[in-house]
Amino acid sequence: MAASDTGTSAARWEFVVTRVIAAPRELAFKAWTERDRLARWWGPKGAVMQVRDLDLRPGGACHYSMRAPDGHNMWGKWVSAKS
Repeated sequence: MAASDTGTSAARWEFVVTRVIAAPRELAFKAWTERDRLARWWGPKGAVMQVRDLDLRPGGACHYSMRAPDGHNMWGKWVSAKS
């Protein structure tokens, strides 16, 4: 549903990802916080990811691009919650 359909701002929406990972906690943390590791697993199969910015401080953001196998380039961004 688009933000305009609800009359609310998309900036207020929250997207929460929860997953149990069968790996040591330290390795799972590195997979989310190290640019090269994140680029190897994030995104759909076959997509090539490039992490442009990775600032995980409160209010920081991760800005990335994904190139699909057909050559289509997509951009995404997530923002860390402010404390």
